[in-house]
Amino acid sequence: MAEPSRRRRRRSYASESNPPARGPNIYGWISDDGRHAKYLERWKERKVLRQKFADLNWFTVNQFQFSQKLIEQGVQHLLQLRGHYYPDLVRVFYYNLKVQNGIVSTRVKGVDIILDVDIWTNVAHLPILANNLHVPNDFGDFNKIVAYRSFMRNPQQPLPNRRYLLVGHLRMEERELHYLIVWLLCPRGSNLAQCLETDLMLMSAITQNLKINWASLISDTIVRAKRYDRAHLPYPLLISFICVYKGVDVTGERFLSVLPTHQIEESALHQMGFIRQGNKFVRAEGDNAQDAEESDEEDEAIPMPHPTNVAGPSHPPQEYSLESISRQIEAMAFMQQTRMDDMMAYHTRRYDEINTHLKEIDDKLAKLYVPDSDDES
Repeated sequence: MAEPSRRRRRRSYASESNPPARGPNIYGWISDDGRHAKYLERWKERKVLRQKFADLNWFTVNQFQFSQKLIEQGVQHLLQLRGHYYPDLVRVFYYNLKVQNGIVSTRVKGVDIILDVDIWTNVAHLPILANNLHVPNDFGDFNKIVAYRSFMRNPQQPLPNRRYLLVGHLRMEERELHYLIVWLLCPRGSNLAQCLETDLMLMSAITQNLKINWASLISDTIVRAKRYDRAHLPYPLLISFICVYKGVDVTGERFLSVLPTHQIEESALHQMGFIRQGNKFVRAEGDNAQDAEESDEEDEAIPMPHPTNVAGPSHPPQEYSLESISRQIEAMAFMQQTRMDDMMAYHTRRYDEINTHLKEIDDKLAKLYVPDSDDES
């Protein structure tokens, strides 16, 4: 009678030793129960960027010159990624993200992930070169105004606003290249109609065939998105591929798919005001309109009544005047938000620089430390 009892106890012990399956829920995503509340409060609804993709062969066929330059940069695989991505796992990836001694790591469903050479070469398929440019550290004397003018359709045209460099003034090649940068290579969720300094650095390096350290750039972009609470979370498909590559169980996880309609191609060019002529695209004749994003940023003149006819019939309709005022208020609000975003990006970059500098000082002081006689004894 004792034998069956021992067998039952052994079977019970074996079943208890197996860890519970990590399901598609908060208990499966994050091991530490004490961190669940913060995730549910601040991260569960964080916005994840919509994933797009680009086929560089399509741009080559349609006589775009930058497609070959992007291939030489080694980013064609990153641009053409397609498949499923898991928004919840992407949020957990960012939630647990940390940087220690220059190493970026995270943890998803109990799996430790380090963004190392293995990830960049086998998942992102990025080239790891010895002598390449780090953005922005290797662009110390970069002049964004000069760079922006070099990409303009009319470089002699006065800049309407030197603070906000808008994409509507760019040549077609550079404008489409900028579109790929802000959606795929160095993506962000706002200010897509502006040429930020980082955008111009990347455009300059790509057009001049200067090799960029893409692994470093992507790591920095990921870390900044984690630190900036209002930022949309970039690279959802790449991060999902990283999770799968490292063995994260995605069974039952909610996913989104990159569809053919998400391709960056002719429809995007039409929105920018370009039309097809044969196997190439040109700017539509007489098209001076900017895309919808840019037009929202431009100030609109508010029609005002002539001072001698304030009460006369020539007074503009009240409805039209209110509409114009409303548009200008929206434009001012957008510019104010843009200014805040720029300030946040600047302070984040300065924080990283100061933090790195302090670590270097700390390392130097540690090397200078000489133990006294009491320590030696």
